[in-house]
Amino acid sequence: MSLLPKTFHDFSSKQYWNTFFARRGDKAFEWYGEYAELCGMLHKYVRPQDNILVAGCGNSTLSADMYKVGYKSITNVDNSEVVIRRMEEQHLTSCPEMRWALMDLTNLDSGDEEFSCVLDKAALDAMFTDGSPEIVDTVNKYFAEVSRVLRVGGRFVCISLLQEHIVTHLLSWFSQHSWMIRVCRCEDAERSQSESGQFSFPVFVIVCTKFKQMPNLRTVLESQLDGDEVRRAENASQVVERVRELQQYALLRHTLHTKSLAGEDTAVELCDPSTGKTRYTIHLVDSLRKTHSLRFAVFIVPHGREREWLFGTQTGRERLAENAGARRLIVVHLQRDQTYPSLAGVQDELSGRVMELAPTGLPSNTKVPFLSVGAELGEVHEIWRGESELSGGYVVEEVEAPGAPPLRRLVFLNNQNVIQSEARLVEAKEKKKRKKVGKESREIEDGKKGKGKESRETEDGRRGRGKGKDGEGSREGGVAGGDSGGGDGGTRPVDFSHLSCQHHLAMVGGMALAPPAPSQPQTNTPTPHVLLLGLGGGLLATYIHKYFPKTKMMGVDLDPAMAQVAQQFFGLVPDHRLRVEICDGLDFIKKAADQGTKFDFIMFDVDSKDGSLGLSCPPAAFLEPCFLELVVACLTQPGVLIVNLVCRDQELRGRLMQEIKSVFPVVLSQGIPEEVNRVLFCSRALPRDPNKLKTRFEKGLTGLNGALKRRIKCSEDVIDVREVMENLTVLTEEEHKIFEG
Repeated sequence: MSLLPKTFHDFSSKQYWNTFFARRGDKAFEWYGEYAELCGMLHKYVRPQDNILVAGCGNSTLSADMYKVGYKSITNVDNSEVVIRRMEEQHLTSCPEMRWALMDLTNLDSGDEEFSCVLDKAALDAMFTDGSPEIVDTVNKYFAEVSRVLRVGGRFVCISLLQEHIVTHLLSWFSQHSWMIRVCRCEDAERSQSESGQFSFPVFVIVCTKFKQMPNLRTVLESQLDGDEVRRAENASQVVERVRELQQYALLRHTLHTKSLAGEDTAVELCDPSTGKTRYTIHLVDSLRKTHSLRFAVFIVPHGREREWLFGTQTGRERLAENAGARRLIVVHLQRDQTYPSLAGVQDELSGRVMELAPTGLPSNTKVPFLSVGAELGEVHEIWRGESELSGGYVVEEVEAPGAPPLRRLVFLNNQNVIQSEARLVEAKEKKKRKKVGKESREIEDGKKGKGKESRETEDGRRGRGKGKDGEGSREGGVAGGDSGGGDGGTRPVDFSHLSCQHHLAMVGGMALAPPAPSQPQTNTPTPHVLLLGLGGGLLATYIHKYFPKTKMMGVDLDPAMAQVAQQFFGLVPDHRLRVEICDGLDFIKKAADQGTKFDFIMFDVDSKDGSLGLSCPPAAFLEPCFLELVVACLTQPGVLIVNLVCRDQELRGRLMQEIKSVFPVVLSQGIPEEVNRVLFCSRALPRDPNKLKTRFEKGLTGLNGALKRRIKCSEDVIDVREVMENLTVLTEEEHKIFEG
């Protein structure tokens, strides 16, 4: 398969063309290739028996080279008398039948339909310097003359670098005049540039075939931009975009050959040319260390593990490159809607493209190592597909990735880079042994096995929001399973003892702050009431319901369609202690405040649909002081508001903290390592002294750990108290500015 590249590297047309004009010097024609590089295209679209007009011939030897191989009927025109005289004298003996004429391309001294081919090598580019009205008018006159002197069925063959204003206008003009258009890429010309050590600009050959104009005749627009396959384009914008992508990719390759991209997040999509769908996303990581012995390597991320911190964030990938000891590492992400034969098959598909991104000076015979976590690619199985009126299409999938526990995920199709909910599944008792990796790839320890991401935002902005809704399922002994209702999948039980999302565990830890302490075993302990706004897949609600047996829980979410997903695939079971209501969280709080309903803990785990504000979670309306006053009215006197805050805008984050502090005098902020999330614990009753507050929290977490270990029946601490305290800040009136750093 020949993969088509797209790049997300910072790119501007101005930067691209400035690079070209700075490097071409006085030898502009060399960039377009000579006859040896262009002959493959020319022989395909220009016949030896054609009567050929070479427009703007300049000093090029192209027509003379064509003459020598049998193209005898050639007329060369240029508007420079010096050029015409010099070229005629130079080729008088070697090309006696070739004609030379001084002409203006916008007013050719030739008869109507005199030629069967007009050949333009860089003349249009030289004429069409910008998109100003005066120049466009000149270009239109040139095109009109080409149309006049060409007979029906004749071809205008234009060799160009296709600046955006050129390709856009060219396609528009010839489409309006009912010509058939084919845009081809001349890779031989590019290859010649690359081999000579120059910046390899994409060179294009545009073939426009003149048809007799007829009413309602639809223009045929085709492209041949990668390999030999010709593809029909639906519209001109598709071709313009594809040309631009190739130019972006060329600039990226040039950048990679001339400097390090250390500290930059650069990605390239490789697409299946037959469908246009992305088949691979590759991230380029350059290490700051020049001492690494491995100059270049490729790491293939197991299918389904692309969004883990180590593979899914810029910081994680930099760590991965350090672990691999590579100066440049290509990190390859597979796509959920694609199938892959094997690790070796993926290597075969990628080998050509990844070598284009190798550092300069790498010997051509270098054997580049392909790294991975193991010998298997992993598998992603779609077990359910549905539609939500609020959220659009979604899928539930199960992931079997080497080096990680099996997972079940909910993904919305309008944002497939985001995992909405993720649950760990109970593993089979017998596990397949990991095979040794052969010579073509080797295993690297990732150090992040099974760390999930429901409702979290990683450092590079990829969010995993838990937005599945409530429902019914079966739950026994810490797992949930049963009939999935999804056909042939979803029957494996969910492991409720594990919270995939680290900020969910932090929110659970916040319950150690206020009485009645859920960890206390006394039978006369009052029942804590918890309100969760943003139910998600129900995993946080189920965790609290199961492991805090005296707690009464109310889960609120907006999307009713997700309730079916939650009950079929994520095991949420409403009962007398766990109630679910489908409504807007803002309306629920207002109603609860009016009715005098009280909760010991109110949790915000609601995502924002408006990402333009820089606030991903919760929506801004949930943090307005007037709404927070309603929240206070719904809290018991010692109650605590627990907020999952995801805000990338530093200035906005500072303002939000000031507003929260105006309502809640006591605010603790717990950072989540390797995530953007911060969990806020807000109270009006907790001690104001930071030392006393931290001591109380640490003591409460220790007690909570003991209770969870007994209930889950595990020997290790569920909450890393030391890590929590290291990432905990007590926010005083003056300290809100720390959130701006």
